[in-house]
Amino acid sequence: MVTPDAVVALAKELTETSVVGVELELPESAEELGALRKGEPRKVICAALVKRHTSTKNEWLANRLRMGHPAAMSQLVNRMLKDPKSLKILKKYEKYLNSRTGHPSNCPRSPRS
Repeated sequence: MVTPDAVVALAKELTETSVVGVELELPESAEELGALRKGEPRKVICAALVKRHTSTKNEWLANRLRMGHPAAMSQLVNRMLKDPKSLKILKKYEKYLNSRTGHPSNCPRSPRS
């Protein structure tokens, strides 16, 4: 079972250091994030990653990334997930994230009996 602390830690890592800081090149501070557009594609990618891999509430995520109203952030993420080109980019970052976290999708599957 995933603990709330693990969810917060992953969300914090995504929004402050590994993927965002290095790969997405988003600023770490709330003030700098707030200076970017609410629908900044890098913010949407980050939000999509967090939403797909955690049970973080939209309200917390929208506030953390300074993306405005939670419903608007959710709409941006859903539009991205429906766009094949954007989905390809998202999968690239998911692959990177999985390689860093040891996500179960990287584990070989056991052979069927």
